Amino acid sequence: MQKQYEVITSEQMMKLLNTWYIHIREENDEIIHNIKREVDEKINRMEENQTLLVYYSLLEFRYKLLNENTIGSEAFPEKVEPEKLDDFLAYYYYFFKGMYEYSLKNYYQAISAYAFAEQKLETIPDEIEKAEFHFKVAWAFSFIPEIHISLQHVQKAKAIFDKYPNYKHRQADCENLLGICKILGKDFESAEIHLISALHLAESLKNNDRLLYRITKDLGYLYAAQNLSEKAIPYLESAYHKQKLHGYKAVFLLAREYFKIGNKQKATEFIEKGIRMCTEIGEQDYIHHLNIINSIYNTHNKKVILDGIAYFRQKKSWAFAEEYAKEYAGYLYQHGKFREACEYYQLALEANNKLQREDIK
Repeated sequence: MQKQYEVITSEQMMKLLNTWYIHIREENDEIIHNIKREVDEKINRMEENQTLLVYYSLLEFRYKLLNENTIGSEAFPEKVEPEKLDDFLAYYYYFFKGMYEYSLKNYYQAISAYAFAEQKLETIPDEIEKAEFHFKVAWAFSFIPEIHISLQHVQKAKAIFDKYPNYKHRQADCENLLGICKILGKDFESAEIHLISALHLAESLKNNDRLLYRITKDLGYLYAAQNLSEKAIPYLESAYHKQKLHGYKAVFLLAREYFKIGNKQKATEFIEKGIRMCTEIGEQDYIHHLNIINSIYNTHNKKVILDGIAYFRQKKSWAFAEEYAKEYAGYLYQHGKFREACEYYQLALEANNKLQREDIK
């Protein structure tokens, strides 16, 4: 047994940090927390090594990103100067910076950081890390949305993960993202095939609630996108029960689907739950999402709708700005308010034009 006062060598610390990162990457919650306690105890006894201290600070931040409850409350370690880092650390700096911006839903900033990381990717010998990189980049592009680019990256990731039997969780994640891309491209039949494949992979794994939440939520999203509310709701309810504390995305989708089938009482319950969840963790985007659909289907507060659309336009989230303008226009049209409907269809068209012209910076 190692004594408390013994100095930890750089080689020992590097090995421990690498092990910690592998488990962070694989989302092995119990192991991650156990290793963190060991890391925190040993880092203060390590022989002086600035490179490893920077690596530790970056991994500690990556660890915090696992917990959705801390998203937005943790600042990226800005004291680190990337231009002074070697290629190994510079890669992780920009990769984690991209993940941080993604967690804040700053998708263009995330993609910019990922582009810097990609310049250093060839210096990383770990093939799984390369797959992880392409997987994260694919998610960012799916939100722009640049579906073709997202598909290119997720297919690169999947080709690597498929070679490793121990990475079924990431194989499932890739199938799930392929399903999302197909939904965005309105290829619902292919989307269903990918999402069901993801579900089967996830069900074969232990300790998979986080993964099952994502997949069942997205199966609900698949059917919601086709206005098949009765088929969507059971999947969304299942997802919600897997993540009652932080499953605000499932809660939002449930509220919208209950509104669609005329169950305002259930919809309002989920609106209130969702706003409470999002307020607790500082999730501003989904507060706007929830307020907008509540205004479209319930309170008919035009100011809330217009403010919400303006919020997403300001963030260059043109797809959401278009979606909500179009959704409210459709609601107005169905209720005979044709002139007002035209105004919102015009807003949707403007957002769509912005989406088509937006260049990746």
